[in-house]
Amino acid sequence: MPVTFDPECGPKCRSKNHAYELVSAITKGNLAEVQAFAKLCHAPGHHNDMFGRSALHMAASCGKVEIVEWLIEEKGGDLTLKDAESGWTALHRAMFYGQLATVRLLVQYNSDLYTRDHLGLSPLDLAMKDRPPYVSYDKADLCDVYTWGDNINLTLGHGKEQRRGHPEVIDEFRKKAIQVKEVVLCKYHSVFLTVDGQVYTCGHGQGGRLGHGDEQTYTVPKLVETLRDQVCVQVVASRDHTVFLMKEQVSNLNHPEINIVIVSCSDAATVCLTTRGDIYVLHEYQCRKIASKWQDIQEIYVSGGNLDHMSDLEVLREKGGEELRIVLLNSTGKNLRK
Repeated sequence: MPVTFDPECGPKCRSKNHAYELVSAITKGNLAEVQAFAKLCHAPGHHNDMFGRSALHMAASCGKVEIVEWLIEEKGGDLTLKDAESGWTALHRAMFYGQLATVRLLVQYNSDLYTRDHLGLSPLDLAMKDRPPYVSYDKADLCDVYTWGDNINLTLGHGKEQRRGHPEVIDEFRKKAIQVKEVVLCKYHSVFLTVDGQVYTCGHGQGGRLGHGDEQTYTVPKLVETLRDQVCVQVVASRDHTVFLMKEQVSNLNHPEINIVIVSCSDAATVCLTTRGDIYVLHEYQCRKIASKWQDIQEIYVSGGNLDHMSDLEVLREKGGEELRIVLLNSTGKNLRK
């Protein structure tokens, strides 16, 4: 497409012709061609087409990594700009079209992984929602664990305290071919559950929260040795404690006939669901049954709870805690509050 001069082109060019020509250069050309076009426009890279798509949107959709980086570095490409059609950022578009190299680059430039589109979907949601029907996943497949973000409390499992600005694989699992199916990250520690029911933890061990029989700090995930010969089916954790639900349950809640199927916890409380549909709350040094015969419960969420007023001051939260709230999700998708 020949480049045309447009009287609408100025310091804040809003020429639709230039917008279409730039899109054509991005989708069909390379970085050199796009840069050549940019010399003929006062404000290249700041145009939007009739659907509200910017040059950065189109480059991300096409997986043109060099053009994406050039637009960000040289032309001030806006990572937060959403198109008019779907409310997608450049990261949404790169994720939807499977441009993984572009996704990685955008994440390195701190593009938001959790910003929502018009349907309330984040870029990560698109990666899961728009899986082609011929692509299937199996929990038995080999998998790696990636973590990133602040690492001041050594919860990422990389062995060093440095912050990770983009996803990095945990080498401890990769080099031993350990497959992880569930991860729980808390403020001071992390818990990893493998496909064969083994539990690994890392982070600060104050109070014995890691389960290693000491209060040491572990920078990489370490196997909880006391559970080596048992199979764990679920792990939950909060700031100061960790709960393991084992396949073979000898005695639960001081009642041998009770069999727990789901557990959940907050900083100050633990909630258990039994096979009979009974719900127990462990809170303030008491074990109380709060519901019976709720056998269609699929998930439990709990927050708040009050800590013992006799605890040390450094353990107590501000004002001693919060109101205990429990949310139950049943098989029909209905939320039930307690």
